[in-house]
Amino acid sequence: MAIAIVPNSAEVVVKTRPGVGVPVVNATSVNFPGRIIECTGKVQISGLPTDARAGWFVGWIQAQWIETNWGYFRGQTNGDGSAFHQRARPPARPAQACRDTVGPVNDIFYSMSADLRKPVGAGPFPQTISVVFRDTPSETYPISVTNSLTGKPNFLREVQLEFHFCTIFLVRDPAGKFHQLKHLYWNMHWQYRFSPTAAGSLTATAIPGGVSANVSRVFTGPSTDHRFANVLTSPQANSCNQVAAQASTNPNVRESRVWDNFDVRR
Repeated sequence: MAIAIVPNSAEVVVKTRPGVGVPVVNATSVNFPGRIIECTGKVQISGLPTDARAGWFVGWIQAQWIETNWGYFRGQTNGDGSAFHQRARPPARPAQACRDTVGPVNDIFYSMSADLRKPVGAGPFPQTISVVFRDTPSETYPISVTNSLTGKPNFLREVQLEFHFCTIFLVRDPAGKFHQLKHLYWNMHWQYRFSPTAAGSLTATAIPGGVSANVSRVFTGPSTDHRFANVLTSPQANSCNQVAAQASTNPNVRESRVWDNFDVRR
């Protein structure tokens, strides 16, 4: 007998559902805070006392497969112009799908922290191994940008954000094979319009239907979703966090000398 995953023993429970916070307007930026999603996963492992345990791990992989992320800015008057910052299309974001990790992307696991990834332990078999999963997506936009065509400040007028994830509970064996046991989908959406105040700040107004947070039921077995299957365990240059940071620093920028209507699809 060798170390094995006990059939039908895996379980994932969503402890805290994700949530979307109201934008927080600061002196120079607007933060879009998310509220934590938290899950617990557990699985039973069988084996003999003499079985080698090195290389067996229980944990999570996460992929992000949809991102909408744009901000529209406009000046105080029509002649001050407008600007559109796109963070979710090439070249700012080379592809939609990416592996989401809080450490090096080629560690594969979402996190190597002791409570989010655990080894098969030294104790007797069978063992029930439990791990947690936590994530809190957020985003930030500047209150204003300078329009290079007019030289005037353009102020944040509207932002739309959509982040969609698939989170997978799994076991990795010493050969490096990932045995996907359970998975779920979840997402967070913000869409707000901003108006200047007399004090020089901004007020945020939610656009109907544009603000939500959702989580699916837990599915048994592996995810073979073609939209992100190729990024789950393959070598990757950047994690989702790195991709997002680069897109935030270098968005696709379009500008106009007037209050223009930009095509948000590109």
